[in-house]
Amino acid sequence: MNVECGQDVLDEITTLFRYNDAVLRNLVIKRKDAVSDMSEIMKAENESRERKARASARMAAEESYDRDSDDDDDNDEADASEEAESAS
Repeated sequence: MNVECGQDVLDEITTLFRYNDAVLRNLVIKRKDAVSDMSEIMKAENESRERKARASARMAAEESYDRDSDDDDDNDEADASEEAESAS
């Protein structure tokens, strides 16, 4: 959680974290400049989502290709049996 605040609010937050039973661990870092870049954790989550989306799209494309080639094989077999019947 990134929070921009004054020293009095920072002291209050630190105290609330320290005496709150629900907070197991905390780390408060005071910085001169605001950090507005995406965190490394969010970058990793976004990359993971993108990777999963690409994999799903690839799988869907492969399934579509397999279905199309199966239909072509069925049509080829039907054509071959028709040709055999007409030849006899």
